[in-house]
Amino acid sequence: MGLVGSSSVPAKGGVALVDGEAHRFDLERFKRLGTITSAVAVDEFGTVFSDRFIASAPGAEGGGRIFFVSEDAVVSSATAAELSSTETARLGEAWGDLGHPPGAVNALVVGAPGEPDDVAGRAAAKPAVLVVEYLTGSTARFSREVSRVTGPGGSLFGWRVNATDSQFPEASFNASYIVSAPLENRGKKSRAGAVYKFDTVTGRQLWKFKGLRKGELAGYDMLVVDDRDGDGFADVLVGAPGSQDLKVPGRLYVLSGRNGKVLQRVEAPEGAVLFGFEVSWGSAIGAFQGVLVSAPGTPKGRKEAVGSVYLYPDLDDAPEVFQGKRANQWFGIAMAMGQTHLFVGSFEGHRNAKKDMRGSVTTLLPSGKPGKTLRGKKGGQYFGRSIRIGAALAVGAPGAPPLFVPE
Repeated sequence: MGLVGSSSVPAKGGVALVDGEAHRFDLERFKRLGTITSAVAVDEFGTVFSDRFIASAPGAEGGGRIFFVSEDAVVSSATAAELSSTETARLGEAWGDLGHPPGAVNALVVGAPGEPDDVAGRAAAKPAVLVVEYLTGSTARFSREVSRVTGPGGSLFGWRVNATDSQFPEASFNASYIVSAPLENRGKKSRAGAVYKFDTVTGRQLWKFKGLRKGELAGYDMLVVDDRDGDGFADVLVGAPGSQDLKVPGRLYVLSGRNGKVLQRVEAPEGAVLFGFEVSWGSAIGAFQGVLVSAPGTPKGRKEAVGSVYLYPDLDDAPEVFQGKRANQWFGIAMAMGQTHLFVGSFEGHRNAKKDMRGSVTTLLPSGKPGKTLRGKKGGQYFGRSIRIGAALAVGAPGAPPLFVPE
């Protein structure tokens, strides 16, 4: 299990990496508003990109970096380097906004999951998650580290991080956050995965969920959603995509935000492959409502890894299905729900090296019909690996495949 072979998603060692980019598009006509290119070659800039806020470059020298981003350029990059150190590896693989109420200190939770296995020169950098305060405005900068927690080596602890809702009105930022470690072992159940919840200020562990099956990779993706059981705590969706080589089907867990107990379990639909790779959620005010789960390895006839996305208006009911079209498209490697469109990222595997893994973002209308498709300009760009919605559509193109992809 690891990075998928060159017939579908190429391993890092066999790819000539290209410079990372972050793109902004108009949300109505999807015209390009601007492109920000990395100032440092091959640092995977754009792995996570949020419109006019922050972009990450976890492959940068010194353990990874995160940047404040303006509309037309990277700003405060020198200050952002304060988060880069030999004590972290792949800092910025994931991050979550812990809130910024008026007049209060702002904070981020940032994942630095390291490598799947011990790598020369990285053995001392344990997987870590940092809580960091920052200042906004014309002098945007990171001010201090609030707390740090570390996880088991090789577990990818910090692969995903999410802020939860604040349980304390007087808190200056959200009181807790969750962290995933999809490669963590559970006794003899290797790579069952795990999800943790921590106190923001003290770093104290509040609860832990352990994956239930060997190789299910619980926490490969996760998302904090509304309070589904009415106990006053926001609950958590956890994707556990499993693996083809171990014949582990994917699964979605709904966890209690209060204690981490399983509230509901959704099994992969028949034929779905890597179900739980990405999860998303739409509120009651958008065109797409409910829970979205992707399965980008799903075949279509004899076409391998076409990919599919499942929309559950209610997790107890059968889902609506959206599918890719081409072999090795990997439709569903990223998702975001807007007010009028659903945005789905694809790797876009091609035999033509100039197009292979250039990446794309498909826009879907409420009817399920595809609208405009946005594409990367060159092979190996991985355009669409990150999709977020703010004042504009923010798309990351880090120029490298993900660190770890389940087979």
